[in-house]
Amino acid sequence: MEDFVRRFGPVVAKRVVYSPPIGDKTSKKVLVPHRLMAQDMQELRSERVIYHAALSLVTRLGEPDYDNQLARGLIREIAVHISDWPRQWDRERSQCLSEPLWKPRAESLERIEKLSLLTKPDWLLPPRLDGRIVICELLNCFRGVVSKSRRDAW
Repeated sequence: MEDFVRRFGPVVAKRVVYSPPIGDKTSKKVLVPHRLMAQDMQELRSERVIYHAALSLVTRLGEPDYDNQLARGLIREIAVHISDWPRQWDRERSQCLSEPLWKPRAESLERIEKLSLLTKPDWLLPPRLDGRIVICELLNCFRGVVSKSRRDAW
C-alpha cells in the first residue's frame, strides 16, 4: 500500500476492495500478496499529475529564483488534467449518499484554463501572481474539514 501511494499519490477511491495477503505460516512465504483496488488507473494517473504539478508550483513560488517558464508549464499541466473534474464529481456524487467533500467550481476551472493559455505574465503584475491564483482556485474546489463527526469514518 505504501509503495502504491508513493508511486501514485493520495487516493480517493470510489470503491475499495482489500484482500489480505495469504501466506504459508510454516515457511512465512506470502503465496498471494494483498490487493487494494480503487478507482481506475487513468483517473489515478491524472490525479497524480495534478497533485505533483500543484505541489511543484507551490515549491517554485517560494524560491528566490522563480522560473516563470517552468511555472507556466505546471499551470498548463494542471489545466489539462482538471478539465475532467466535473464528470468525475458527477460520478462520485451518484455513487455516494452525500455530496462529495469537493466540488469543481466552473469559475475556478475557467480561470485556470485562461491562465494556462498565457505565454507570459502581465508585466504590470508580480510574476508569481498567476501561480498563486491557480493554487487558490484549486483549493477553492475543496471544502476545509478539520475533523469528522462520525467515529466510524476514521
